[in-house]
Amino acid sequence: MKILIATDGTPASEGAIREAARLLPLKDAEVHVACVADLLPLVAGYEASAAAATIVIEQQLAGAHLDGAKAVALLAELGVPATAHDREGDPATEILALGRSLAVDLLVLGAHGKNGFERLIFGSTSDAVAHRWDGAVLIVRPQAS
Repeated sequence: MKILIATDGTPASEGAIREAARLLPLKDAEVHVACVADLLPLVAGYEASAAAATIVIEQQLAGAHLDGAKAVALLAELGVPATAHDREGDPATEILALGRSLAVDLLVLGAHGKNGFERLIFGSTSDAVAHRWDGAVLIVRPQAS
């Protein structure tokens, strides 16, 4: 079984990793971790300064890489070897693309527990992935972790 766990470095992501380890036979699976740097919202206010935008992009990419490394380390503590994949772009789109390219059997994501208004304004990566993925998706809500 191939499993892709998406992380954004938040407690919701850590909770999803821990819940997946509790529920699934991860030790017998090929586990991948997706960490996506969503650059568009961050650089939208930096049109006048390419240097400032470059700094923001570099920080965001480094942060996403660190999030992936932390997730892989947590999985290692749980006895599960995993491979991190750094991506940049729209998180839902990149998670789906990576899942397809790896031919995974299951996607695992943490939900942030946004209310209807927050979801309307900011969107929900877990909802977008669940509605656009043809296979199995495990979404771990904050109260479950």
